[in-house]
Amino acid sequence: MCFALPDSPNLRKVAGDVNDAASIAAVVDGDSVVLSALGTDRAGILLTGARAVVAAGPRRVIWLGAYGTGPSAEAAGEGAGVLAKVLGDRLADKVEADNTVLAARRTAREPPGQ
Repeated sequence: MCFALPDSPNLRKVAGDVNDAASIAAVVDGDSVVLSALGTDRAGILLTGARAVVAAGPRRVIWLGAYGTGPSAEAAGEGAGVLAKVLGDRLADKVEADNTVLAARRTAREPPGQ
């Protein structure tokens, strides 16, 4: 499913290839805020994309995660098990990509006082 963001004078939409870090760096800089809802049906793409975005050095990254992966897996209970079955080999990629962005501290979920 694909959703298009409406045009706005306050929004600059760009595209890059997550498999080509240089294409991401060409459209992202230190003043950028990146909103990523990257999804894929292949393991490895999410982590590759997360690394490329973080390496480009934007001011902030809003990386949309999934409830039931990473730290929320325990709280999700049986839902995490269902998600693991649905994602299969992509689950580890999803968790590592989320953790890559969180570790860079360029997320919408910053610690209080930051």
